[in-house]
Amino acid sequence: MSYSKLKILLGPEHSTTLLGDIMKKVIVILVATIVTLATSSAFARNVWRDCGIGAMLFKNTGWAAITSNIIWDWGTTATSSNVSSSELCEGSGKASTAKFINENFANLEEQTATGSGEHVSSMLNNLGCETQSHGAIIDTVRADLKNTVTTAAYAEKTTTQKAEVYYNTVVQTVDNKFAQSCQNIQ
Repeated sequence: MSYSKLKILLGPEHSTTLLGDIMKKVIVILVATIVTLATSSAFARNVWRDCGIGAMLFKNTGWAAITSNIIWDWGTTATSSNVSSSELCEGSGKASTAKFINENFANLEEQTATGSGEHVSSMLNNLGCETQSHGAIIDTVRADLKNTVTTAAYAEKTTTQKAEVYYNTVVQTVDNKFAQSCQNIQ
């Protein structure tokens, strides 16, 4: 029913109030839906929270990521990025591993040098790697990094850049040599 028909049926003084009440209810429902989606932990990944433009802009604020994705383009970039490049969404094996490496780089660097440790195990578990392959994976990563970390160029890198080198080495090692042992490397 159009606004003009509503105005004729109810009279001008009631139609504006009714329309305002409807808008308030729609806004309340929309806000409740956004809050529910942002705080929901029932699903492994919330596409509107973990993917798209909203996830890039608001990494640590789920409700803002969802709101941004809805306002920006009704969530189409979030949905399409989940389908076309899901590894870039938070919560996927590679994305969460990259975040873990960046946040725990000092521990990972030390444990890779020694060949084992809880951070190394957590990282490889996150990639879905079988426990019995952890030692071989880390030995390979350590061998691959050996020449890189001794260069002057590596010494000049920031911690984040070093963590990126480490991440790339781990992912290439798993992709190229241990793909059958790791399930979440997507």
